[in-house]
Amino acid sequence: LKRLDEHEYAELNRLEGTTKTRTILGVDIPEILIPVAPGRNLEVLVEAAVRLHILRTSGYDAAKRLIELQQKAINENQQ
Repeated sequence: LKRLDEHEYAELNRLEGTTKTRTILGVDIPEILIPVAPGRNLEVLVEAAVRLHILRTSGYDAAKRLIELQQKAINENQQ
């Protein structure tokens, strides 16, 4: 959980999120940045981050799929 200033929040990739790996005692631990701000429901944000992580580790990237579907719809509308 991290409180972001306006500049950091503007730079945040909202679809894919910010994930890193931190090594602790030789074990890679996933680290997911969850922006904290007044009025945000932290319970829902943490639950969504956990579900997204589980999907990614099983090979499904929901953000990537959403981007692909959006691009397909844009291409179809341009034709």
